[in-house]
Amino acid sequence: MANVCALCNEAVIRYTDEKYVRIGEPTEAALKCLVEKMGLVGASADGQVGAQRASYFGSIIKSRYKTEATLKFCRDRKSVLVPCKDNQTGDRILYVKGAAELLLNRCTSVMRPDGSLQALSPKDRESIAARITGMSVRPLRVLGMAIKTGMPPRNSCPRSS
Repeated sequence: MANVCALCNEAVIRYTDEKYVRIGEPTEAALKCLVEKMGLVGASADGQVGAQRASYFGSIIKSRYKTEATLKFCRDRKSVLVPCKDNQTGDRILYVKGAAELLLNRCTSVMRPDGSLQALSPKDRESIAARITGMSVRPLRVLGMAIKTGMPPRNSCPRSS
């Protein structure tokens, strides 16, 4: 979740005049703040203050990946897609943030709280869809986040003649 929030996001949190200020959309800035509040396993923000603390964990995440492109939000797709290459493993991963109900339609598995992946059963899909609808009518803004691993190398797609 932290990776999606950090990588599918153009907002900036700055520290000026002894206060934190957002640059960009409020929802995007809130997701950047969430990354900082979540932290990262094995990383500590101890000693980070002010400007360094404003985007400390987000900077760590961004340094781990090479962003290959950013497909910005559009009305048809209703999502932001960011294909990245892991700097350590070389693996390509697609990070996606967008309309939860549309992402749910494109997903084949669900990540459990322990990080394990499980096939998305019809019962899971129905339960998630009901929760999305329940939040939407309250009205809450509902965002879905997804990743796709095992992406082929960037230039491995066959070309048509």
